[in-house]
Amino acid sequence: MEALLHDDIVIPGLADDDERAAYVRNRRRGVSHERALSPRNPREGDEVVVELTVGPDVPSGDAWVEVDGRRRPLEFAGAEWDTVAWDYVRRYRGVLPGRPAGAVAYALGVGDVDADGGARQAYVVGDAGPPAWAAEAIVYQVWVDRFWPVSGDGPADRYGGTFRGLVERLDHVEALGANTVWLNPIHPSSAYHGYEVTDYFAVDPALGTLADFDDLVSELHRRGLRLILDFVASHVSDRHEAFAAARISPASPYVSWFRFDRWPDDYRTFFGVPSMPQLNHDEPSVREHLIEAARFWLRRGVDGLRLDYAGGASFDLWAELRVAARAERPDCWLFGEVIDTPDVQRRYEGLFDGCLDVQLALALRRAFGYRTLDAPGLDVFLTAHEAAFPPAFTRPSFLDNHDLDRVLWIAGGDQSRLRAAAVCQFTLAGPPIVYYGTEVGLSQERGIKGGGDRHARLPMLWGAQQDERLLAFYGELAALRRALPAGPRERVAAEGTRLVYRRGAVEVELDVTAGTAVVREGAEVLFRA
Repeated sequence: MEALLHDDIVIPGLADDDERAAYVRNRRRGVSHERALSPRNPREGDEVVVELTVGPDVPSGDAWVEVDGRRRPLEFAGAEWDTVAWDYVRRYRGVLPGRPAGAVAYALGVGDVDADGGARQAYVVGDAGPPAWAAEAIVYQVWVDRFWPVSGDGPADRYGGTFRGLVERLDHVEALGANTVWLNPIHPSSAYHGYEVTDYFAVDPALGTLADFDDLVSELHRRGLRLILDFVASHVSDRHEAFAAARISPASPYVSWFRFDRWPDDYRTFFGVPSMPQLNHDEPSVREHLIEAARFWLRRGVDGLRLDYAGGASFDLWAELRVAARAERPDCWLFGEVIDTPDVQRRYEGLFDGCLDVQLALALRRAFGYRTLDAPGLDVFLTAHEAAFPPAFTRPSFLDNHDLDRVLWIAGGDQSRLRAAAVCQFTLAGPPIVYYGTEVGLSQERGIKGGGDRHARLPMLWGAQQDERLLAFYGELAALRRALPAGPRERVAAEGTRLVYRRGAVEVELDVTAGTAVVREGAEVLFRA
């Protein structure tokens, strides 16, 4: 779930120039580590270098790193003038000895001041990296209740979609050309959207039974399709039995599961929503509960997890969960929703297989939806963005989702702009995600601003309501993606409204204003939109 301003993605705390300047200034004046370690994905026995930056607000003291309960001194590595802080910042570094495979927790600081506000640090040793199948994934995002059948009478009500209904409509998924299905939360919840979980080990009865879910997994796998679940680890519902018990007595063992500023009514929440209390990931039993939940679903045949609001949980939870998930299912795909800057997303290297590519989504929506980014500007962004991430860090791409106005809506209903945006999305490196309905022309009646996100979550179109030509377009586009040669994007031209680039011998030409796209191999036209 994402914080939104107007119709698009905004990073909380970085919404405007003043907030960004304050963020950078505060960071540089304090003690920051920001997961500055190398390598972030060490092999067994590899030494790991950790770094610390100390600003002028921090008194002199000994810099340290703590691992296995033992503190080691960090070496002074120099100082440099920082104009934003308007003072000197000090650099420290240290080397942690090689370790066997597994999760390693550590902490850093200066004197009695912890780095990054005391955030818990961790890395994983000996992980093999993303599964090979992730690079070939074409993902279809499904809101089960909104899919099939449809029986509701209002956009915020239940619509009657079920696991069995999804099984009945898997032919549609195959016609689209997708090979992976991602489901929005399926657990019992105090809210229709599922992000207020009341039980991590069950399914929402409105969607069906666990047996129905198992049948869905079996049918997906029989068809050669994989399944990803939304996993919400940052918060639960205020009706979760642990939170209810925590509020009954201050002596409850569940009080430590949450972050009470003053028991029982003053507690930390997801973006100030009282019905979504934050979990305290510093509590080992909380991490154990979440990890066991992840293992439970992987044991039932789930192929991967999309980690909701991943920045709201601790690094050590993700390190421990990664190790446990790989032990349960070595080829599971774990990617995070980190609504933040690319440098923050890169900090999750070695903990996740990658992150949802929110910055690419914003660029594509600006170029093809709002028409506020021209072809040279899009090319400059893509060139820098693609170079900013390690090659093995998967960046699943999307044009719209359950928290954003649909791209067809922001394009004013101009389907040519949707098609051109989709061609660009499918010919870039990241595994593409298609939000249910986009492929058949589903739009909305009102924008999220003023109308609420329910307008981006309308029921799926079926039968004569579907745009069959658009669905066929997506099927052909998926086939094109499967045939694309491996390798990086190479820029050919970017001028005016025209952007041209290559993937191997395949050339993609886009007009970001006219909304046209042509894909060629030599003189042969492979695809046209």
